[in-house]
Amino acid sequence: MLMWHTAIFLIATMWCIITQGVLGWYMVKSGLEVSDDDPNAVPRVSQYRLAAHLGSAVVLYSLLLWQGLSHILTPQQVYGEFLITLSQLSSHLNSKQVYLF
Repeated sequence: MLMWHTAIFLIATMWCIITQGVLGWYMVKSGLEVSDDDPNAVPRVSQYRLAAHLGSAVVLYSLLLWQGLSHILTPQQVYGEFLITLSQLSSHLNSKQVYLF
């Protein structure tokens, strides 16, 4: 039986892989337009499609790295520093000096 976070991770990963493939196909398709005017024309892709493809690759890589590190590190190692920072932030925000400002 899969835990709910594992199922969400698998769905998110599949969505990112499919998006990466579709954006890659769409990007390459934009560079395959043949220009009959210039025989020495070089195929070029849209910089916006290239940026979208790169962005989706970064999201996919981050998602896979996060999942891989969660198998190596304990939850306290992963989230411990973040939770300590949040508790310190909340204590600073509740101080009287902030209210005087």
